[in-house]
Amino acid sequence: TGVDWMRTAVEYQDSDGIYHQPSSGLLYPTGLAAGQQVWVTFSGDDPELVKVEGREWTLSIIPAISVAVVSSIVAGGAWWLVNYRRSRDVVEQDE
Repeated sequence: TGVDWMRTAVEYQDSDGIYHQPSSGLLYPTGLAAGQQVWVTFSGDDPELVKVEGREWTLSIIPAISVAVVSSIVAGGAWWLVNYRRSRDVVEQDE
């Protein structure tokens, strides 16, 4: 029913005919557009847990790896900058 940068909203009907619209949105929504119709799988115990049928947690591996790589690059750059400035200050003090 809607797609934004934080979540993909979905509305579905369970086997009892009750309509649900999970507040947290859809799990593994990659590549979906507003108005697109998809089959969903949901938890009978918790109708808030709903995902696109056939999609698994493995879809989150690439985004997780990319976040880890970018975070490592930023942390490495910050570490290098701190050490560079510290070593420069030590050299200036020795002079």
